[in-house]
Amino acid sequence: MIMRCGHRVCRDCYKNLLEEQLQRGVECALTQCPIDQCKLVIDESICREILTNDQLEKYKQFQLQYFIQNSRGIKMCPKPNCDYVVENSGMTTVEVSCPCGYTWCYKCCKQAHSPLPCEMLR
Repeated sequence: MIMRCGHRVCRDCYKNLLEEQLQRGVECALTQCPIDQCKLVIDESICREILTNDQLEKYKQFQLQYFIQNSRGIKMCPKPNCDYVVENSGMTTVEVSCPCGYTWCYKCCKQAHSPLPCEMLR
């Protein structure tokens, strides 16, 4: 297989690399070309060709989590297995009531604790 950077890597090598990176979690979204010194991130089209459907869904979920973790003003509901995302577009309160039923603090991502400040929970 040929990457956009021009490096050639066999399919099995990509498969092994991607499966190993999936075990690491969210950082798999930044998996780079395995050739030394190459910084090109492997794009989703290569993942679609190599990974099983279940692995690809896991990869896409990690990509989303990475994007959210590295975006200002966007957070994912901290309740396990909840996929709702909240955008802070000028919110006047830090308490969020998620459609999943969980109420949490946007600032520290813990269960809602108003009127206590986040610092007192630590």
